[in-house]
Amino acid sequence: MSATHRASSVVSRLRAIVRVDWSLVTPVRGLITALPVGACVVVPLLWHQPSTAVVMGVAANLIAIISLVGAPVIPLRYAVADGVLMAASVVLGNLTGSVAWLHIALLVPWCVVAGAAVSLGLTPGVMGSQAIVAYVVLGRFADSPRQALHVGVLFLAGALVEITALVLLRLPPSLRHQRQTLASALRTVAQYARSKASASGFAALSEIDQARRVLTSSSLLGRSDARDLRAVTESLRRLRLSLVTINGLRDQFGDSPALSQYLGRVAQVLDCAALVVEDPDAIDSFDDSMRHVLVERAGRATQDVSPASTLVGRRVEELDQALDELSRHLHDETTDVVEGAWRVNLRWRRLRLVTWRTPVGVLLETLKSDNPARRHAIRLTLAVVGADVLARALHLPRGYWVAFAVAVILKPDYSTLFNRGVGRVVGTLLGASLAALLVAWLHPTPLVSALVVFALAALAYATWSASFAIAIGLVTALVLVILSLTLSNTFTTALDRLLDVSLGAALSFASYLLWPSPAGSDTEEALARLGDSLARYLELSLEALEGRSDPAQLRQASRSAHFRFHEATLAHGRDLVEPDRDQDLLTRHQSRLDGGRRLLRAIHALRFEADRGARIPATELGLDPRRPEPSATLSSEMRLLVDEIALSRSRLLAG
Repeated sequence: MSATHRASSVVSRLRAIVRVDWSLVTPVRGLITALPVGACVVVPLLWHQPSTAVVMGVAANLIAIISLVGAPVIPLRYAVADGVLMAASVVLGNLTGSVAWLHIALLVPWCVVAGAAVSLGLTPGVMGSQAIVAYVVLGRFADSPRQALHVGVLFLAGALVEITALVLLRLPPSLRHQRQTLASALRTVAQYARSKASASGFAALSEIDQARRVLTSSSLLGRSDARDLRAVTESLRRLRLSLVTINGLRDQFGDSPALSQYLGRVAQVLDCAALVVEDPDAIDSFDDSMRHVLVERAGRATQDVSPASTLVGRRVEELDQALDELSRHLHDETTDVVEGAWRVNLRWRRLRLVTWRTPVGVLLETLKSDNPARRHAIRLTLAVVGADVLARALHLPRGYWVAFAVAVILKPDYSTLFNRGVGRVVGTLLGASLAALLVAWLHPTPLVSALVVFALAALAYATWSASFAIAIGLVTALVLVILSLTLSNTFTTALDRLLDVSLGAALSFASYLLWPSPAGSDTEEALARLGDSLARYLELSLEALEGRSDPAQLRQASRSAHFRFHEATLAHGRDLVEPDRDQDLLTRHQSRLDGGRRLLRAIHALRFEADRGARIPATELGLDPRRPEPSATLSSEMRLLVDEIALSRSRLLAG
């Protein structure tokens, strides 16, 4: 790669980091999430307790951030565990803060576990980083064990206020949020219907999953008036699966103008369905769009009787049925909406140790074996401890922010490290400047400071998905304004934070470049998991052809295969920007990903044949080791599918 191309690539990535996607701004979520943060600041100030306001405000802000990271839905147990973990970190940090060697010694296991937590997923990884932040930032202000416990209790109180408020404020007094979420899923599937045959349907799957989550009985606290909306969601799930299979056949056998036109009509119907979900009075526009589809369906005819055309025709018929089912449920929803009281059914789940065995086992396995998560755990530990020691050696006035910066910037892969690192430095520059200007111009009283904190929090949380750099800048300004309640020179504090974060970012990049993660290892593991998931999906689909499958297991296997494919795609995308990437390895991974995508779609088609009523023993398909050749009596359409599955499977497994 030439120097000019590298420079152009860096510039384009920098632009992407600071770009704002205004369509992702969520003002309502920002206001709801910011309310408890403002309350945690303003209530202690009314009692003339600025130190309490600082601790509780910072705690509420950290819980707000983990709720945004885990969005759209973070399990309550994760939020509570995060608050308890950070409170314990605050207590331990304060108990050992006056003894440097002991403070650093306890920091080591904290960092190791936090680094290994990335193996459990994004949210646990962020929880580990926040535990480090609580330990190094808030864990050095107590002079006695009693005071350390007092600070920890205040921190836990602030965290619980945020958690409780998020639970209470998000109770659904109406179904507006649920309708908007389902409408968004309908529009995403409509966009997928208009896309090229090679486009991924994962975005549509994610939107449908979110619609299903917000319409579950637990999310609605036992409401019984969302039955038809749930039915619409299930119809949409079937419709998306039909589109995925049709696109797979289009990608394999070619497209036709008539099919593209029909899929465009389907997209129009789905767009109108989204309007009906948001406003039932728009049912007439939906009926008009359905009439166009019905007219086109009635005039559908083809002279092509090839096996490929027959397969596509069957899938289109299933798409027709899914559309008819969607239309029926929409009409039921607009005429049979249940109004009035709804019942509440809250159940407490008993805490069981078995719930924690799996994540603990994964953490232990991560630390035992040689993998990127273990490397990240070691690298994070050395970098955070080194940052803390360096800050102490240089006698930096607020040196704990150096270790804080390393904990939140250093990531297990270069792509995320670059995006988050640069975004955090840019955001800190903007946020520190904003906080200094606000305090210098306003000279706010404590209560005015609380209002400023609420405004900054609402803006930060509303823009979290739209721009990481801007959101982090606003969070930086928010924290600095909170700290101004107990610090006199906000400009110096802002400058210190900017310098410390910049130093922490430099240490993060240096530690990664000195010992980078091996490019391709994550993708190899993801491809292996994809292969296992597809093998399970194929096995259940073959059982369905024999009439002995469980539909629930089949659906779960399909979803698992989709998520594994998306996981492998993301891992491959991270490898593309690793500093020590191997181009030949990347090419092989891309080829295997293409094989996985084609195999997934071919299994979909096989599954639909089973749903249509086809019954064929697996031994006759040639996909069983006991009989590697397909039966001579196999239909030409089924033979096409078998050949595609065999070819795609060999391509996925080719190393």
